Amino acid sequence: MTSAILQAINGVSLAALLFLLASGFTLSFGLMRVVNMAHGAYYLLGGYIGLTIAERTGSFALALAGGGAAIVVLGYLIDRFLIRRTGENHLAQVLLTVGVAFVLGDAALYIWGGDNLMVVHWLYNITGDSFRLRSCSVAAGSATCSNTSFRKMKSNRVGSLGKSA
Repeated sequence: MTSAILQAINGVSLAALLFLLASGFTLSFGLMRVVNMAHGAYYLLGGYIGLTIAERTGSFALALAGGGAAIVVLGYLIDRFLIRRTGENHLAQVLLTVGVAFVLGDAALYIWGGDNLMVVHWLYNITGDSFRLRSCSVAAGSATCSNTSFRKMKSNRVGSLGKSA
């Protein structure tokens, strides 16, 4: 595979990740009027928790479910006990959530260290190349999220509220 094709796949994968981050921010601000700048830290922590679960259990599916569930609980706790105290003050929400992002990032650095960690994808044995598989699965997941969001905005009242916000 030539380097131009690899760079194109890498660029599409990065664009898909940025789309997912931006759509999460847009959804939380558009529907709930909450400015949460800690999305990247949530992704980071969920990935590390999933990696730890995968290393301990050997199950990739359990790692996906466990990492996601842990971040759902963490997000609820941060929203319930920190963000709601700021009310409608958007500047306070930005400052608070940037601080939460720094704390979560430093906690992940303390717990897992700063070295690169390897995740062996469960389909690696079938394809033999986890880079293309991971990049293509991120792009496919992002396209699915985009398609689902578009359809929901067109078909129901909650979608139209999010679109108008």
